[in-house]
Amino acid sequence: MLKKRSFFAAVFIIILTLGVFLYMVTSCGSYSVYIPENYISDLSDIKVAYSQDGIVNHSEPVYDSGYIRITFNSLNQGKTEAEIYALKDDDVQSKYSQFVDLRVNAFNILTNGNFHDNLVQDISGYPVFYIAGALFFGIMAVYMIIRFRKSLKENIYSYSTVFDCSLMIVFVGLAILFIALSVFLLINYREYQLSSMHYLTAVIMLLTILFSTPFVLLYSLSMTVSNISLIRHEGFRVANALGIIISAVMTLGVFVCIIVPFKFIIIDRNSHIVYSIICALYVFSEVLLLGTKICALKAAKHKPEYDKDYIIILGCGIRKDGTLLPLLKGRVDKAIEFYNEQLQATGKKAVFVPSGGQGSDEIISEGEAMQRYLLEQGIPKEQIMPETKSTNTFENMKFSKELIADSDAKVVFSTTNYHVFRSGIFSAQAGLNAEGIGSKTKWYFWPNAFIREFIGLIVSQKKKIIVLAVLTLLIIVGTALLTA
Repeated sequence: MLKKRSFFAAVFIIILTLGVFLYMVTSCGSYSVYIPENYISDLSDIKVAYSQDGIVNHSEPVYDSGYIRITFNSLNQGKTEAEIYALKDDDVQSKYSQFVDLRVNAFNILTNGNFHDNLVQDISGYPVFYIAGALFFGIMAVYMIIRFRKSLKENIYSYSTVFDCSLMIVFVGLAILFIALSVFLLINYREYQLSSMHYLTAVIMLLTILFSTPFVLLYSLSMTVSNISLIRHEGFRVANALGIIISAVMTLGVFVCIIVPFKFIIIDRNSHIVYSIICALYVFSEVLLLGTKICALKAAKHKPEYDKDYIIILGCGIRKDGTLLPLLKGRVDKAIEFYNEQLQATGKKAVFVPSGGQGSDEIISEGEAMQRYLLEQGIPKEQIMPETKSTNTFENMKFSKELIADSDAKVVFSTTNYHVFRSGIFSAQAGLNAEGIGSKTKWYFWPNAFIREFIGLIVSQKKKIIVLAVLTLLIIVGTALLTA
């Protein structure tokens, strides 16, 4: 069903894009300038002079809802500066004057680049752009909401699900901003004749960054504080300082994206295009991190159905005397809690698979240590099937699956809450039909877990990210060239 929706959405977007292009080529050969009535007392006083003749001509001025409208029409490719002026009783001192930078490109599209050296590219048919943009982002937002909901049902432990979540956030946010801004500009189109799609993109990117700044600053602060706490408790390693590094980059990016448009963006249109591209890439990186956080938290809080045949417990180190460290004890206690809840709810007994090999500084394997603890807690020995060879999370899943043998078995794995999402990915790679539960742990472990999954997302979805980045680049540059 989703593939059919994807096909129709793609077809609609292609038709929409071609329709906008054809509309521009066939109907954007004119441009109207609006002058408030109170600026000029008599239409007969209005004159128009061109720096170069033969590029455009103009219609007679007419009154239009409190404004005087003058419409220019394209004749030949080129550019000319039109001066609209009026003299009251031939008095030079009372002269009204407005300059319009008119350009006709190879597609016969007439644009006005009058403001700050072609920063603004006004097109008389800009309502079509707004309507098309609203349709595009609206359709994509609905499509991505449906796609993300389906991804959650199919596999919550997947970087593809995180990517869908990130795209959903992007398109929902852009749809809201684009529609709101478009409605405002369409209502006030005479005052705000800003029709360039790359200009509108820059405005939307800037608004997105402004709206997200509080989140970015608070998240950066929390990551920095958590990393300092992590380093104090776990010692300094580059991995433990990733949050501080990412925080610095995010904060710097926010201030650059906010300061640049007010300081440098008015230089020329090319700077404007570059700014739009940089902002788009920065915003998407920001949203990828947000999507990672949402999916990791959702995976940690997910409650599996009480129909499980096996409960895998992932090892993570034991004391020198063979007893469980608090982190591992929390995982086993969480598994026992699920076992008892399922037994009470359905009467079904699950088999425990405590999984973990013996480290060089451990007197027994983690699997055996967990088995001892399970027996102490009253779990029957016949309900325990220890796995004692694994050395990492993937091997936990792989070797546990070999012990379980039944390919149709329903499995739940118990780990620490921040580790549920990553463990779920490894369980899928090992071919297990598994869901996860997470025990609570110290708050300062979470931010680094998000960063780790964020990096994993970029690595695993790099082809999709590159394609999306190239498409964004083509859209921004393409619309800019079309109106150049």
